Amino acid sequence: MLYVPNLDGGGAEGVMVTLANGLAALGYHVDLVAAARGGVNEHRVSGGVNFVRLGASGCLASVPSLMRRLRKTRPQAIISTLSHANLAALISNRLAGGTSRVIVREAAAIKLTAQYYRSLRVRLLPAGMRWLYPQASFVVANSPGLAAELVERIKVRPAKVRVIENPVIGEGFQALAGEGLADPWFNDPRIPVVLGAGRLTIQKDFETLIRAFKVISAKRPARLVILGEGEDRPKLEGLVAREGLQETVKLPGYVPNPFAYMRHCGCFVLSSLLEGSPNVLIQALAAGAPVVSADCPWGPREILEDGRLGRLAPVGNAEALAAAVLETLAQPACAARPDLFEKLREKYGVSSVVRKFHELVQQGAVCDV
Repeated sequence: MLYVPNLDGGGAEGVMVTLANGLAALGYHVDLVAAARGGVNEHRVSGGVNFVRLGASGCLASVPSLMRRLRKTRPQAIISTLSHANLAALISNRLAGGTSRVIVREAAAIKLTAQYYRSLRVRLLPAGMRWLYPQASFVVANSPGLAAELVERIKVRPAKVRVIENPVIGEGFQALAGEGLADPWFNDPRIPVVLGAGRLTIQKDFETLIRAFKVISAKRPARLVILGEGEDRPKLEGLVAREGLQETVKLPGYVPNPFAYMRHCGCFVLSSLLEGSPNVLIQALAAGAPVVSADCPWGPREILEDGRLGRLAPVGNAEALAAAVLETLAQPACAARPDLFEKLREKYGVSSVVRKFHELVQQGAVCDV
């Protein structure tokens, strides 16, 4: 069983759909269970996966339904992702008799998540993690920095922690990246497009990207496109209007193939306050885009090899981010790098990552060392 809050357009939800499809292809009977509902990732679920919506208002509210399903199906293992879903999975498994191994997957910097998200529920998550994560068979982090934080802050035993990268480069990646775009903004070489992508939420800090673009557009012709959907859309649209950028900034929402946008942009920018291992940064590199990233925990510095593969800027600093983008746009376009793509595919390829989860599922009953 793979358990998620929903199948909205976030990176973690996309990763779980990919894992579900990959494990089913290996011969597992896979239930992909959403606490609440489907979402934009639902169309990606393969026919070999049994997709179940529990219809609850959230992960905690789904515990009774999840417990009943676990008692009925008794899966060999449960893989869950995102802190609140991980806690619900551990509680439900305990109430169901504890017959399944639980593998919880973390995907974002823990300390900063509690710092930036002000709700009491989020602030209490680390305490719940310290209480319940020892019951997990394994705790998976998607970057070494996050793995270290799990040991230091959540007090997970090092022997239970595994680093498994996100499966974000599939077999059809190059074909998708090579598709044409009907958007005329991407067909004018005189005016490069600065591209951002991700959920429109505080974590991604698109406000800083918009403010940085204000600086960029004052110094050279450019356009800004931010792909994705989320609760911060009204706030971001209001900022665009206040800065007078309506003619050069657009937020088209969720798009099914962001890789083509990455291939055709002048510069891809990750402006996040925090990450675990940012999928879009890896995918932009794989698509051949010049990249700039906020130097946030965790992942960008490692992915960009300390700035060798793309410029790093201080978190939340619009002036520094703008300077890094302007320097990147001023450089001649680089030729495609097959060696870099192969390196990224080896580390972040779907088949490689699915195999690592398969091996984890097959390990002993419960890791108590």
